[in-house]
Amino acid sequence: MTIEEVLERLEQIDNSLPDNDGFKWFTRLYKVVTERIVQEPKDTWQSPEWLERLDVIFAGLFFEALERDANGLEIPSSLEALFESRKKKHVDRIQFALAGMNAHINRDLYYALEEVNAEFDISPDTADAVHADYLKVNDILEDVFPDALAFLHTGVLGCAAEYSGIIGELLGMWAVRKARDSAWGWWEALYDKSDAEKWTASVLNDGMTGVAGRALLSPFSLGALKS
Repeated sequence: MTIEEVLERLEQIDNSLPDNDGFKWFTRLYKVVTERIVQEPKDTWQSPEWLERLDVIFAGLFFEALERDANGLEIPSSLEALFESRKKKHVDRIQFALAGMNAHINRDLYYALEEVNAEFDISPDTADAVHADYLKVNDILEDVFPDALAFLHTGVLGCAAEYSGIIGELLGMWAVRKARDSAWGWWEALYDKSDAEKWTASVLNDGMTGVAGRALLSPFSLGALKS
Protein backbone atom coordinates (compact mmCIF):
# COMPACT_ATOMS: atom_id res chain seq x y z
CA MET A 1 0.00 0.00 0.00
CA THR A 2 1.16 3.55 -0.79
CA ILE A 3 0.26 6.79 0.97
CA GLU A 4 -1.94 7.70 -2.01
CA GLU A 5 -3.84 4.44 -1.52
CA VAL A 6 -4.20 5.22 2.19
CA LEU A 7 -5.84 8.55 1.31
CA GLU A 8 -8.12 6.86 -1.22
CA ARG A 9 -9.20 4.31 1.38
CA LEU A 10 -9.91 7.04 3.95
CA GLU A 11 -11.95 8.91 1.34
CA GLN A 12 -13.95 5.76 0.58
CA ILE A 13 -14.67 5.16 4.27
CA ASP A 14 -15.68 8.78 4.79
CA ASN A 15 -18.04 8.70 1.80
CA SER A 16 -19.58 5.40 2.84
CA LEU A 17 -20.55 6.46 6.37
CA PRO A 18 -23.63 8.52 7.31
CA ASP A 19 -23.31 11.70 9.34
CA ASN A 20 -24.68 9.98 12.45
CA ASP A 21 -21.79 7.52 12.54
CA GLY A 22 -19.00 8.79 14.78
CA PHE A 23 -16.39 6.93 12.76
CA LYS A 24 -17.05 9.31 9.89
CA TRP A 25 -15.64 12.23 11.86
CA PHE A 26 -12.55 10.39 13.05
CA THR A 27 -11.94 9.22 9.49
CA ARG A 28 -12.36 12.74 8.13
CA LEU A 29 -9.95 14.21 10.67
CA TYR A 30 -7.49 11.41 9.90
CA LYS A 31 -7.74 12.20 6.17
CA VAL A 32 -7.28 15.95 6.69
CA VAL A 33 -4.16 15.61 8.82
CA THR A 34 -2.66 12.93 6.53
CA GLU A 35 -3.19 15.19 3.52
CA ARG A 36 -1.44 17.98 5.38
CA ILE A 37 1.64 15.81 5.96
CA VAL A 38 1.68 14.65 2.33
CA GLN A 39 1.56 18.27 1.12
CA GLU A 40 4.93 19.01 2.72
CA PRO A 41 7.79 19.18 0.15
CA LYS A 42 9.98 16.08 0.14
CA ASP A 43 13.02 18.12 1.13
CA THR A 44 11.27 18.94 4.42
CA TRP A 45 12.22 15.49 5.63
CA GLN A 46 15.53 13.83 6.34
CA SER A 47 14.03 10.35 5.81
CA PRO A 48 10.94 10.66 3.58
CA GLU A 49 10.85 6.95 2.73
CA TRP A 50 10.80 6.03 6.42
CA LEU A 51 8.06 8.55 7.16
CA GLU A 52 5.82 7.36 4.33
CA ARG A 53 6.29 3.74 5.33
CA LEU A 54 5.42 4.62 8.94
CA ASP A 55 2.23 6.35 7.79
CA VAL A 56 1.22 3.36 5.65
CA ILE A 57 1.80 0.80 8.40
CA PHE A 58 0.03 3.02 10.89
CA ALA A 59 -3.05 3.44 8.68
CA GLY A 60 -3.09 -0.29 8.00
CA LEU A 61 -3.71 -0.96 11.69
CA PHE A 62 -6.83 1.23 11.58
CA PHE A 63 -8.09 -0.52 8.46
CA GLU A 64 -7.45 -3.88 10.10
CA ALA A 65 -9.52 -2.88 13.15
CA LEU A 66 -12.43 -1.91 10.90
CA GLU A 67 -12.26 -5.25 9.11
CA ARG A 68 -12.09 -7.16 12.38
CA ASP A 69 -15.18 -5.38 13.68
CA ALA A 70 -17.05 -5.98 10.42
CA ASN A 71 -16.26 -9.70 10.72
CA GLY A 72 -17.29 -9.93 14.36
CA LEU A 73 -13.74 -10.43 15.61
CA GLU A 74 -12.20 -9.03 18.78
CA ILE A 75 -10.92 -5.46 18.61
CA PRO A 76 -8.43 -3.69 20.92
CA SER A 77 -9.75 -2.33 24.21
CA SER A 78 -8.59 1.12 23.15
CA LEU A 79 -11.16 1.12 20.34
CA GLU A 80 -14.10 -0.48 22.14
CA ALA A 81 -15.55 2.80 23.43
CA LEU A 82 -15.46 4.33 19.95
CA PHE A 83 -17.13 1.33 18.31
CA GLU A 84 -19.76 1.18 21.06
CA SER A 85 -20.52 4.92 20.87
CA ARG A 86 -20.34 5.52 17.14
CA LYS A 87 -24.15 5.84 16.73
CA LYS A 88 -24.91 7.54 20.05
CA LYS A 89 -26.63 10.92 20.14
CA HIS A 90 -25.38 13.84 22.24
CA VAL A 91 -21.74 13.08 21.43
CA ASP A 92 -20.12 15.84 19.40
CA ARG A 93 -18.24 15.27 16.15
CA ILE A 94 -15.01 16.55 17.64
CA GLN A 95 -15.35 14.11 20.53
CA PHE A 96 -15.55 11.20 18.07
CA ALA A 97 -12.61 12.60 16.12
CA LEU A 98 -10.37 13.02 19.17
CA ALA A 99 -11.42 9.70 20.72
CA GLY A 100 -10.43 8.00 17.47
CA MET A 101 -7.08 9.75 17.41
CA ASN A 102 -6.56 8.85 21.07
CA ALA A 103 -7.14 5.16 20.36
CA HIS A 104 -5.18 5.07 17.11
CA ILE A 105 -2.13 7.04 18.24
CA ASN A 106 -1.82 5.85 21.83
CA ARG A 107 -2.11 2.19 20.87
CA ASP A 108 -1.27 1.68 17.19
CA LEU A 109 1.59 4.12 16.73
CA TYR A 110 3.88 2.09 18.98
CA TYR A 111 3.30 -1.01 16.84
CA ALA A 112 3.87 0.97 13.64
CA LEU A 113 7.14 2.37 15.01
CA GLU A 114 8.29 -1.07 16.04
CA GLU A 115 7.60 -2.48 12.58
CA VAL A 116 9.03 0.35 10.49
CA ASN A 117 12.16 0.70 12.60
CA ALA A 118 12.80 -3.03 12.33
CA GLU A 119 12.42 -2.77 8.53
CA PHE A 120 14.88 0.15 8.36
CA ASP A 121 17.21 -1.40 10.97
CA ILE A 122 16.86 1.57 13.31
CA SER A 123 17.61 1.39 17.02
CA PRO A 124 17.27 4.08 19.72
CA ASP A 125 20.99 4.78 19.19
CA THR A 126 20.63 5.37 15.43
CA ALA A 127 17.25 7.13 15.32
CA ASP A 128 18.26 10.81 15.29
CA ALA A 129 17.28 11.58 11.68
CA VAL A 130 13.95 9.76 11.73
CA HIS A 131 13.13 11.14 15.16
CA ALA A 132 13.70 14.67 13.86
CA ASP A 133 11.12 13.99 11.13
CA TYR A 134 8.78 12.51 13.71
CA LEU A 135 9.01 15.70 15.80
CA LYS A 136 8.35 17.84 12.71
CA VAL A 137 5.12 15.93 12.20
CA ASN A 138 4.19 16.85 15.78
CA ASP A 139 4.61 20.53 14.91
CA ILE A 140 2.44 20.21 11.80
CA LEU A 141 -0.30 18.32 13.61
CA GLU A 142 -0.43 20.82 16.46
CA ASP A 143 -0.83 23.57 13.87
CA VAL A 144 -3.59 21.88 11.85
CA PHE A 145 -5.68 20.27 14.61
CA PRO A 146 -7.65 23.35 15.84
CA ASP A 147 -8.72 24.37 12.32
CA ALA A 148 -9.49 20.77 11.38
CA LEU A 149 -11.71 20.35 14.45
CA ALA A 150 -13.45 23.65 13.71
CA PHE A 151 -14.13 22.38 10.19
CA LEU A 152 -15.80 19.28 11.61
CA HIS A 153 -18.19 21.55 13.50
CA THR A 154 -19.28 23.75 10.62
CA GLY A 155 -18.04 22.40 7.30
CA VAL A 156 -16.41 25.79 6.69
CA LEU A 157 -12.92 26.70 7.82
CA GLY A 158 -12.78 29.79 10.00
CA CYS A 159 -16.49 29.77 10.92
CA ALA A 160 -16.40 28.12 14.34
CA ALA A 161 -15.43 30.93 16.67
CA GLU A 162 -18.28 30.12 19.03
CA TYR A 163 -16.78 26.67 19.52
CA SER A 164 -13.17 27.75 19.95
CA GLY A 165 -13.32 27.52 23.72
CA ILE A 166 -14.71 24.00 23.62
CA ILE A 167 -12.13 22.90 21.08
CA GLY A 168 -9.38 24.34 23.26
CA GLU A 169 -10.73 22.54 26.32
CA LEU A 170 -10.92 19.19 24.52
CA LEU A 171 -7.41 19.65 23.14
CA GLY A 172 -6.37 20.32 26.73
CA MET A 173 -7.83 16.94 27.68
CA TRP A 174 -6.01 15.20 24.81
CA ALA A 175 -2.86 16.57 23.18
CA VAL A 176 -1.54 15.07 19.94
CA ARG A 177 2.10 15.90 20.74
CA LYS A 178 1.90 14.22 24.14
CA ALA A 179 0.30 11.12 22.62
CA ARG A 180 2.93 10.85 19.87
CA ASP A 181 5.78 11.49 22.31
CA SER A 182 4.39 8.72 24.49
CA ALA A 183 4.33 6.28 21.56
CA TRP A 184 7.97 7.04 20.76
CA GLY A 185 8.82 6.62 24.44
CA TRP A 186 7.14 3.20 24.49
CA TRP A 187 9.21 2.13 21.49
CA GLU A 188 12.48 3.25 23.09
CA ALA A 189 11.64 1.72 26.47
CA LEU A 190 10.57 -1.64 25.00
CA TYR A 191 13.16 -1.86 22.23
CA ASP A 192 15.34 -4.52 23.87
CA LYS A 193 12.68 -6.13 26.07
CA SER A 194 11.40 -9.68 25.74
CA ASP A 195 8.21 -10.51 23.84
CA ALA A 196 6.50 -11.26 27.17
CA GLU A 197 7.45 -7.86 28.57
CA LYS A 198 6.26 -6.13 25.40
CA TRP A 199 2.95 -7.99 25.54
CA THR A 200 2.37 -7.04 29.19
CA ALA A 201 3.15 -3.39 28.50
CA SER A 202 0.90 -3.34 25.43
CA VAL A 203 -2.05 -4.77 27.36
CA LEU A 204 -1.59 -2.12 30.06
CA ASN A 205 -1.33 0.67 27.48
CA ASP A 206 -4.36 -0.61 25.56
CA GLY A 207 -6.48 -0.52 28.72
CA MET A 208 -5.34 2.97 29.75
CA THR A 209 -6.03 4.26 26.25
CA GLY A 210 -9.54 2.84 26.41
CA VAL A 211 -10.23 4.64 29.68
CA ALA A 212 -9.12 7.95 28.16
CA GLY A 213 -11.31 7.31 25.13
CA ARG A 214 -14.41 6.81 27.27
CA ALA A 215 -13.71 10.12 29.01
CA LEU A 216 -13.43 11.94 25.68
CA LEU A 217 -16.72 10.42 24.50
CA SER A 218 -18.73 11.29 27.59
CA PRO A 219 -21.70 13.51 26.69
CA PHE A 220 -21.47 15.00 30.16
CA SER A 221 -17.95 16.30 29.59
CA LEU A 222 -18.96 18.35 26.58
CA GLY A 223 -22.08 19.61 28.33
CA ALA A 224 -19.95 20.82 31.22
CA LEU A 225 -17.63 22.63 28.84
CA LYS A 226 -20.54 24.37 27.12
CA SER A 227 -22.12 25.54 30.38
